[in-house]
Amino acid sequence: MSVWTELTEELQDKLTVSLLTALETSNHPDVTQTILNLAEFMDHSERGPLPIAYDRLGKSAEETKAYAKALRYKELQIHKHFNRGGEGLTTEDCQSLITYANKLNVQEEAAGVVRYAEQHEMVIPMLGRWYEKLNEWEKALEAYMALGRWGELNERARSVQHKDQKVAVMAARGAWAVGEWEAMKDYVSQVNENTQDGAMLRAVLAVKNDQYDVAINYIDKVRDMYDSELTAMASESYERAYGAMVCVQQLAELEEAIEFKAIRPERQARIALLWSRRLQGCRQNIEQWQRLLMSLVLTPQEMHPLRVKFSSLCRKHGKHVMCRDVLRELLGLDPGAPLHKAVAPYDKPQLVLALCKQLWMDDYRNEAVRTLEALVNHLDRLPPNHTPEAARLCAKIWCSSFLHARLQVQAWHKLASAYFTALSRDKELSQAAAAAAVRAPHTRLIHPTPPPPIQQPLGMIPPVGATGQSAQVAASLIPVPVNTTVPLLPVSALPPPGAPPCPIVQLMPPQLSPMPLHNTSLVTPPPPVVPVNIGYAVSAVKCFTRALQLAPGSRLEDTLRLLQLWFDYGEYNEVYKQLSENMKGLPIETWLEAVPQLMARLDSRDRMASLIKQVILEISKMKPQALVYALTVAAKSTNIDRQKNAQEMLAAMAEMHPKLVEEASMVSEELVRCAILWHEQWHDALDEASRQYFQEKNTAAMMETLEPTYYCELSDAYKFCQAFKRTENVKELTQAWEIYCQVFKKITTQLRQLTSLDLNYISPMLMKAKLRPPYLCIHIFEITSFLLKDLELAVPGTYDPSQPVVGIASIGTHLQVISSKQRPRKMTIRGSNGREYAFLLKGHEDPRQDERVMQLFGLINTLLRYSIVALSHNSGLIGWVPDCDTLHSLIRDYRDKKKISLSLEHKVMQSLAQDTEQVTLMQKVQLFERALTSTTGDDLQQILWLKSPSSEVWFDRRTNYTRSMACMSMVGYILGLGDRHPSNLMLDRLTGKIVHIDFGDCFDVAMTREKFPEKIPFRLTRMLVKAMEVTGIEGNYRFTCERVLRLLRANRDSLLAVLEAFVYDPVISWRLLEGCFFSYNFRRTYSF
Repeated sequence: MSVWTELTEELQDKLTVSLLTALETSNHPDVTQTILNLAEFMDHSERGPLPIAYDRLGKSAEETKAYAKALRYKELQIHKHFNRGGEGLTTEDCQSLITYANKLNVQEEAAGVVRYAEQHEMVIPMLGRWYEKLNEWEKALEAYMALGRWGELNERARSVQHKDQKVAVMAARGAWAVGEWEAMKDYVSQVNENTQDGAMLRAVLAVKNDQYDVAINYIDKVRDMYDSELTAMASESYERAYGAMVCVQQLAELEEAIEFKAIRPERQARIALLWSRRLQGCRQNIEQWQRLLMSLVLTPQEMHPLRVKFSSLCRKHGKHVMCRDVLRELLGLDPGAPLHKAVAPYDKPQLVLALCKQLWMDDYRNEAVRTLEALVNHLDRLPPNHTPEAARLCAKIWCSSFLHARLQVQAWHKLASAYFTALSRDKELSQAAAAAAVRAPHTRLIHPTPPPPIQQPLGMIPPVGATGQSAQVAASLIPVPVNTTVPLLPVSALPPPGAPPCPIVQLMPPQLSPMPLHNTSLVTPPPPVVPVNIGYAVSAVKCFTRALQLAPGSRLEDTLRLLQLWFDYGEYNEVYKQLSENMKGLPIETWLEAVPQLMARLDSRDRMASLIKQVILEISKMKPQALVYALTVAAKSTNIDRQKNAQEMLAAMAEMHPKLVEEASMVSEELVRCAILWHEQWHDALDEASRQYFQEKNTAAMMETLEPTYYCELSDAYKFCQAFKRTENVKELTQAWEIYCQVFKKITTQLRQLTSLDLNYISPMLMKAKLRPPYLCIHIFEITSFLLKDLELAVPGTYDPSQPVVGIASIGTHLQVISSKQRPRKMTIRGSNGREYAFLLKGHEDPRQDERVMQLFGLINTLLRYSIVALSHNSGLIGWVPDCDTLHSLIRDYRDKKKISLSLEHKVMQSLAQDTEQVTLMQKVQLFERALTSTTGDDLQQILWLKSPSSEVWFDRRTNYTRSMACMSMVGYILGLGDRHPSNLMLDRLTGKIVHIDFGDCFDVAMTREKFPEKIPFRLTRMLVKAMEVTGIEGNYRFTCERVLRLLRANRDSLLAVLEAFVYDPVISWRLLEGCFFSYNFRRTYSF
């Protein structure tokens, strides 16, 4: 670069011609790779790019197998075509994109190109070959090799008169797979021996014919050919080189086969075991396993266990046709024979188990269960010397038939969920009946029947060791509601008093129409509505408790549903008694994940509160670190009942852990002081008061808001307000507002200049603090000289009950103020383990909803997780997401560097209309479209490239970006997540993944805003789409969205349990109500 900048234009042209000549004539991959790296370096520099055509660079990259570079240059060529006014991709473009995506092992991107071509009705003469590259072998039937249909492949190969190199290679591998060595020899003779396949297949024949010297020569020849390929691919990534490494592994196994056959026969058993372990250590890829399973020396009986594992691999990857073919081969069946009619060979139990799994997947579940039962009976009759092997297999069988302890949890969970669902329906029915009684008093409501009797006691779910019918038994325990609808009866048809209720579980809304109110002859007092059936609640409590007792790990969804039953029906004596009995048997760890929900219900009264206190006291004894922060916040609540109960619990905890409670109270109080300074409180109060006075014309609310703020300069304004109260002279308020405005402007200027805070000035107690002697004083702490270090209190968000506590060693003295609307602070806490933990200290917002949302994300576990600790109702400590930047900061820095206005799109619209809010809807659309056509919107696309050192890293990051964007789009969709402006989206610098922060607007609250409502399910603007592959959302994005949504729907019970807990959580319900009545401040965001 230093030389290039000093060269004249003529010399630069000569140097370019020399580099171009080297690319076109050089046969050395190292030289080509160096020039390609130089071109990438020039692309990153301000003096670039290198003046060589993209097609030439792409062709050279493809020749050296640098497919990430080739893909990037092809996309640059396509974008250049678009910028010149071209429309759509050509067939050649699609072919190249599919080839590169296939080489880079990203089948979703290649499938997106095919989908793009189909949507644009492109003429694709070689579509079958495209499907081959997508591994959609069923759609390209000539690729029998990939499907493992060796017989059909050999028949097709024999019918081809003139075979080219590719057909001959496929035919040779097919003959090798079925042991037709003479046919393989004929096919191999048609393949050039100077190619990798030709030399490899000749080495196989040489080993088979005991020509070991010839085999060694061919093996060395193939290894030399792979040397240059591996050199180029290894420079990209291990992922790209994996296929070549599999081929090299085959070469090593050929050498081991020579040793197996001739040199050292005594090592045969060890070599065979080595092959088995090596294969099982390979990546779970069907094609690669298939290539490695071709044997030269092992008999079919010795290969049997590995073939069974291969059938399982096919089943797990959804290749059920291939799995059935492998099982038919192992069972000795004819091609196409039905598996459910096969006679199971019980002397090969592993094969029988694999057969049952496939039958279950094929929906022959009764046959699968019967076969498993027969296998169990067979194993029971085995002599004692077969017991170890039989025991291992029995464990697998129990896992497959609901009888393993882990799957017993699922049986109990399924049963509990059924009771919970029935209870919910019963509750809805009762509410509907009550509403119907009000609307139609002339009718008598018919009430639901009691719960159906359980065919088997709850405690009789079979333990480990029973037969495989437990799945059916568990299913039979689930009560099935009756779907019969009975019309409402008129007065003349009412049953006599004391008659049993009619069986009905559903009321039809059309039948609830009221009679005219003036017809008083039919009006009778409505009968009392029978309460929901408590039997369902008692049974659900039993089942959820049993599921939690058996669960080996986290069962957040069951815990939350048990809590919901507790809070909704704990007032009933039967439910309360059952809860009191079952609480004693639950481990403490069960409640740790649900601490936020326990804290939210601390304002309960009577027996409900006593149960909550009992649970909290038990946690306080064993795991005080899990509760101390939450209880400290609850003790400062504005809710009197919650505050009282929390202070009572803190006092009880302080008797056991006095120092911990004092430290938590002091740290929490001082962090709140750091989060919201006095100047900021004044600023917010004046801002709110101005809204109340000037917009809402509510003088009383204004006075109430400003009442706590009068001090120093505001004292004069206070006098004017008092004068207004006496005289009601508006001039007094006008003079007061003159003072308010002056103070507001002064504070605003000071806050803008606020870039850092010194802990010595804003919170001396966090630097030096004196705690009282070791007895509790919750509210007041006397100051002495005490250096705040080596506390018992855990670093926020680090507590793990299974790990040692990481205490607070010290707190950083300087807090960096982030320049945003809420001015959060970045602070550092050093833990007792020596690590530094970064946090975002945030005020002016309630962080407790974010805390609940992280519970959901913890369950989904699909993105980077950060911890949230509430300090008060309007401030909290949020774990700093490491190595991430907001999209807003990235775009701002990029545009500053390129001398582009940050609000370019907005300025384009303003140039056409001064006041964009006053124009009509269609004019707004026209302005928006004009802004789109006037700007490129490729900022994020360029950022991803400029932040990546090479094409290989860029490709990986872009793939991660697209997939994580798709994942969070679907998760945000089910959560109703709004307010997704660029400051709430972060990009991981190392991986390229998208990370979402700030979950204040959930459950579609943003859609109900009075101003600027968000009517979209998730954010997917032009800038975000352009950063994806050239086909946009068709490819990785679409396929990931579909997979994530299928996964979420498959686990809907667990997710709905968490979401239901959110909706009924008082913290969340308050936020939802606020979102319905109050509009949010508008934040200008990028919509381009």
